[in-house]
Amino acid sequence: MKKYVSLILGIILTGSLFAATSVTILSPNGGEKWTIGCPSTIQWTTNAPSSVKIELYKGNELVLTICEQTVSGVNTYKWTPPWTIAQGNMYRLRITNLTNPIDNLTDFSDKSFTIAAPSAASVNCPVFSVYPNPCSDNLHLKFSGNSYSTMDIRIVSFMGETVFLKEYLNLRENEDLGINTTIIKPGNYFLIVHSVGETVFHTMVEVN
Repeated sequence: MKKYVSLILGIILTGSLFAATSVTILSPNGGEKWTIGCPSTIQWTTNAPSSVKIELYKGNELVLTICEQTVSGVNTYKWTPPWTIAQGNMYRLRITNLTNPIDNLTDFSDKSFTIAAPSAASVNCPVFSVYPNPCSDNLHLKFSGNSYSTMDIRIVSFMGETVFLKEYLNLRENEDLGINTTIIKPGNYFLIVHSVGETVFHTMVEVN
């Protein structure tokens, strides 16, 4: 009799633990604008350490699986929208709590968010010359204009993988920056320049 009582109690306690798990999306939860080729942070909460699955939807259609299984207890995930993704404003995330095999608890973004290509440089941003393009050993960027703030320069594959990232400080007029491309696999990439949290320049480059 004790064996059966213990078994029933174990089932009840196990079910209670499973029922206690939940997941709630914090970001993106509606209204955000994410930029293709630029890292964004996905955030969620659970009331117990859990692994989750992250999926991207456009309307009611699954577009892609961002992550099959996150690290348990880590409630953020960095994701870079790839250049192969279509621009639009009807995107939502679906996050599924994998710790609970019974209820398969999920949460969707409350409202849709936008994924868009980087905007063109504004009139107050530097002017860029990129050469040679295609390149084999070194890629050069030359700056001119009236803005010389700190710049983050990255080279990103069409799938959203960052293959080069460097911060440059105190840029001077007509400064020429060289990037060693011998460590980058041959192919086509996007070169993206950020300043004060904004994309101020982007173009396609070819590495031979």
